[in-house]
Amino acid sequence: MAFLVVSLCVVGTALAAGLHYAIPLWIAALAGVNVATAYLYAYDKGVAGGESRRVPERQLHLHALLGGSPAALLSQALFRHKTAKPGFRAKTWLILALQAAGVAAYFLLIRNRSR
Repeated sequence: MAFLVVSLCVVGTALAAGLHYAIPLWIAALAGVNVATAYLYAYDKGVAGGESRRVPERQLHLHALLGGSPAALLSQALFRHKTAKPGFRAKTWLILALQAAGVAAYFLLIRNRSR
């Protein structure tokens, strides 16, 4: 629950900045989700092997699903975190593939409507 609260604070701050600087809210929200995702990966890597509470894998995947997949993939490479778990990485890539398919379908539908 604490990780979700931190993420909501980061996304809320990004949305507030978006309003202040007249950035489209969807861009500000995506930026916030990606910052929160990178933070969770960095935190989880930092506490790995210690006694502190880890970030559940389900939450890491949820953040990727909500738009943080670029930060998830970058954080996995940058922090060398979760790279030894093929199942975890496969789910992250599956999320990215589903998002790419969704974006492609959206643009194909918009393009077909304009003709």
